[in-house]
Amino acid sequence: MKIALALLSATLAAASAHATDDACSLQPLHPAGSSVDAGSLHLDLGAPDNVSKPTAWEGPITVSRQGRKVCTVKDNVAIVSPPLMLGNRRFLLVPTYSGSESIFYVVDTQDCSVRWQSQPYAGDAVIKKNTVDLHDAGRARIGAQCVPDSPTAGS
Repeated sequence: MKIALALLSATLAAASAHATDDACSLQPLHPAGSSVDAGSLHLDLGAPDNVSKPTAWEGPITVSRQGRKVCTVKDNVAIVSPPLMLGNRRFLLVPTYSGSESIFYVVDTQDCSVRWQSQPYAGDAVIKKNTVDLHDAGRARIGAQCVPDSPTAGS
């Protein structure tokens, strides 16, 4: 009986761990001034639009992490706007805009590479649990590796 309970407990624990591996764990980031920290990760977002209460940052984004080389995200990942999220403590989910056009990016903070970018859209990105709504560009499910799938139009 004890062996059966032990096996059942181990099976349930493994199933629970597998269930959490199927989702991207999102952490909201709240910049102070021109930067934001999350554990050993430090992001410099560039000059803020308003020093006392920023709502956008000029970029480029510079990433530093304890034990890793500092890197800079490519120039087109700017002007940065909220909401900023960190997925699985590694992937930066970042909306940007220029004029009336917005583009949503997923950046790997280990090497500053762009892992995914949306089609241009108008309006603000809305991130809810495991989806990102990009208005006229559609809604995309955020996968386990924190990279959205292709947006579905009209969602």
